[in-house]
Amino acid sequence: MLNLLLSCLLMIIGFQIPVISIYLFFNNNQYFLIILFCIFIVISGIFMFNYGPNELAFGLFIGSGWKLLNELLDYLFNLNHQKN
Repeated sequence: MLNLLLSCLLMIIGFQIPVISIYLFFNNNQYFLIILFCIFIVISGIFMFNYGPNELAFGLFIGSGWKLLNELLDYLFNLNHQKN
């Protein structure tokens, strides 16, 4: 049971790393965020390929892919509704 809880916690932490990086490195430069998420997804994908399944790497892979998709869609369709 403890192993399951630890696995869930590591996956949640991995999923939140891209979200935290937005708040730390956001300086109104979407290109930098897209490059950062690409780096996250490549590093976590290589780690999972070489070392097998890992909860933290899986959460980072899924989270960075999700944020990368959101940033690309915002950039392509200009969906930022907070700007007037």
